[in-house]
Amino acid sequence: MNDNTTELQRGYCNVCLSLDSVALRLDRYRHGREFTLAEWDLSSSSGCVSCKVVVEAIKYYFPKMEGLELITLVNSEKFKSLMIAFRLQPSELNIPSDRWIQLSLCPGQTSPWSDLEIAQPISGGTGSQQAVFRVRKWLDQCIRQHGMCKNTTSSVLPTRVIKISGPEHIRLHIPNAQEAQYVCLSHCWGGGPVMKTTKQNLSEFQSRIPWHELSRTFREAIDFAYRLGFFYIWIDSLCIIQDSAEDWRHEGGKMDSIYANTSLTLAAAKSADSTQGCFGTSRSIHESRTWRVSMLDSPSFEVHSRIRLEHTDFYWGTMPLMQRGWTYQERLLSPRTLHFTNDELILECLSGITCECSDDVEIPCALDRPQNWWPKYWAQSPIKEADIRWRYIIESYTRLTLSFESDIFPALQGLAKMMPCDMGLYLAGLWSHTLPHNLTWHVRPEKTRARRFRPIEWRAPTWSWASTTGSIGWMRYMWFHQMREYDTPELFITVVNAMCSPIAEDATGQINSGELILRGHCLSGMIHYPASGQHCTVDPYLEISCPGKLLSVSSQENITIVWSDTTRPGDLLSSATGHLLTDFFSTANSSPLARPLSKFDFMSNRRNPVLSKGKGKRMLEWDYSIEMEGPHQVRSGSEILILKVEGFITHGECELAWIVLRSVDEEAGTFERLGLLYTRDSLQDAELWKASNISPEVEIKII
Repeated sequence: MNDNTTELQRGYCNVCLSLDSVALRLDRYRHGREFTLAEWDLSSSSGCVSCKVVVEAIKYYFPKMEGLELITLVNSEKFKSLMIAFRLQPSELNIPSDRWIQLSLCPGQTSPWSDLEIAQPISGGTGSQQAVFRVRKWLDQCIRQHGMCKNTTSSVLPTRVIKISGPEHIRLHIPNAQEAQYVCLSHCWGGGPVMKTTKQNLSEFQSRIPWHELSRTFREAIDFAYRLGFFYIWIDSLCIIQDSAEDWRHEGGKMDSIYANTSLTLAAAKSADSTQGCFGTSRSIHESRTWRVSMLDSPSFEVHSRIRLEHTDFYWGTMPLMQRGWTYQERLLSPRTLHFTNDELILECLSGITCECSDDVEIPCALDRPQNWWPKYWAQSPIKEADIRWRYIIESYTRLTLSFESDIFPALQGLAKMMPCDMGLYLAGLWSHTLPHNLTWHVRPEKTRARRFRPIEWRAPTWSWASTTGSIGWMRYMWFHQMREYDTPELFITVVNAMCSPIAEDATGQINSGELILRGHCLSGMIHYPASGQHCTVDPYLEISCPGKLLSVSSQENITIVWSDTTRPGDLLSSATGHLLTDFFSTANSSPLARPLSKFDFMSNRRNPVLSKGKGKRMLEWDYSIEMEGPHQVRSGSEILILKVEGFITHGECELAWIVLRSVDEEAGTFERLGLLYTRDSLQDAELWKASNISPEVEIKII
């Protein structure tokens, strides 16, 4: 029987296809079955029990519908349950989540409809006893069925843990190499008061921690752990002596083992501070409605229905806890993390992600495949793979927030210790064996043109990504997507020396100095600021010396402007795509000229700008807002160097990455990094490339 056979010949209802999964997944129906509510109603009235189930569910949740709405029946591999959605009008493309109904069978039930799969009802409250039973079942399945996941056999307990002797009976316990199972808490401190262990109360807490003085998050985490059957829990503010810098550094250096050896990490994902707790109560529309369906020729059975519960805040990492810098390593290091969201529980392990409303959740975009991010397996990774992973870690980590700028390395310490030895020495967030190529980091441009800052207190040398507070990325070369695997650009620098001085013995923790000596080819230039005026809301730009001309590079529109003495006043400027620039302004003699893309006020009488005739592209990203007043301000007219670092010379094109430097101490011969310049030209028009090839090789010390 082929797809052209009619539904009636198959014995299927012409509207709902009798909720048959094979029929609904045929190519012709892969986008769903769509009819008006009136048509569904008519089929239901004509005796189709399957249509009756769909109509009753729709009318229960949306009683005021008029009958003209388009009802779609969706069955795909993406959803474990049958989905019903409705559009108010045919032109509506994106259907909001509150107009999706999920249908499924109750556990232990059977039905004549192959398209209804079994799904558990959500607990309704993430702190309920039903939720505890659900998590116990998940853990049992994970231990017995997931080969990649660590079992829950006992591990050596951390230096200090909280011992739970019963409801509301807790104390700080020093185990002295004792082995047992334990859980960890991942939470946001927030701005409110948090109970802390200090030198003063350390002895008292070993006898008793006052239960009612604990924050709501702490109480609920301890309560849930105890009901799961755990008697030890690790909470950072209570298990680290908070007014001891020495203890803080010592315990911070153990984060890799603390979280990697836990049986489970409880993540208070929904809460922005310790007063908001772990537990949440589901909105009523997401709680399952159970109703009985009667059939003439088979026993009656129960069906679940609920409004679809989306996981967008989990997928995109927008829940409060997932935006916190410290949480990033806590999540990756843990073999299992239980996320307490507003509506349900989500368990994340090495074998996948499951939640209360579904057996399978879309994996968060920041994780790719969870098993690829389990640090336990990083030590066996080839250096190229480890290098790509580390870059991705930094890109994800620097999007997150830290309460204290000085935590930039400690909050990453556990992950750094999991990297393979082949990466070499750890140097201010980079690695010695991949250092030259990783110097091409840049601060991601902000759509809002938000200002970027150097940290208030020094925390890293300027050649490290940690020397700025912006979100970090790495150069993506034009030829990258054509490579069959990660290829290495050609290097144009040599590392003469690189070193960092850690504050304590641990090289992955805080540092107090660092320097890098590079040998390579440089070009000189100067920083200029646009003339003042209402149109001048742009970043500083570079003027780089090349034989016979000055090359001007801006950061705002990624366009290169070549200043030439042959350019005549009144010449129109065009973009790299050939479009004339139409933002006109008047010069002193009121002659209209097209404004350059960066909106510079070119009223200087010495020369006029014209775009380079080549197909070149420039991208200049400053590491911070260098024009802001303060200790790190760079004045207009300041001299700079651009150092050629790496690139591809292929297919008649030249793609290069340069770091922008300025002298900070002429006597000591030291420089600081200010930004990254990316250039792409045809070999014929590669002015910077040609000029750098004939420049002398020099050594530069960057601090």
